[in-house]
Amino acid sequence: MLPDICKDTAYFIGVGLGNSSGQPAILVLKRANWETGERSRYDYSRRLVSRFEVCRWDRFAPDALHGVIAARAAEISREAGVSGRATFVVDTTGDGGTFVRKLHLQNIGECRVLSVAVTGPDAEMHQNNTYYLPRRGLLSGLLTTMDKCQFTFPGAVYGIEELQAELARMQAAWRSGGLPALDRTNPSDTVIAMAMAVWRAKKFEFYE
Repeated sequence: MLPDICKDTAYFIGVGLGNSSGQPAILVLKRANWETGERSRYDYSRRLVSRFEVCRWDRFAPDALHGVIAARAAEISREAGVSGRATFVVDTTGDGGTFVRKLHLQNIGECRVLSVAVTGPDAEMHQNNTYYLPRRGLLSGLLTTMDKCQFTFPGAVYGIEELQAELARMQAAWRSGGLPALDRTNPSDTVIAMAMAVWRAKKFEFYE
């Protein structure tokens, strides 16, 4: 059997600014695309799959200043392995424009910054440098991807069990009540940050 080969890695840094649960959070998601399985006898190719790892989770006090959060996010983007491979996905549903401006003033190198506004049941759209994403679609995309792909939650990440428990509750509600059940959930800013990171990772260069 051929060994799996990692073809590339990228980092997606979801930033929730307290718009949902009131507690700002930064979640760093690593996506690794792997070549796996045996080679096709037709074109000698192998299957490509994406594997995800929640490798960092920082939470802040509800009254944390945007400048403090931006400085921490920039610090993460400069870490070894992350630098030059990261995309910020920021929840700008409220007054997030101020944060984005502060983030751009930090030393984030070649990292890209995407603004996301979480909306109601409307269709996804891109306008004025902002992606407008329906809340239900954002959450269902997260849960669907978790069902299809391998996710790792390292125990070394402080409080990771709390995040896993919240995701498990959402999955149970979704499986029993379908999409309408997601309208009755109140996800934390961490889950929103994770959903945005998964959305970006899934939208571009995504393998199953």
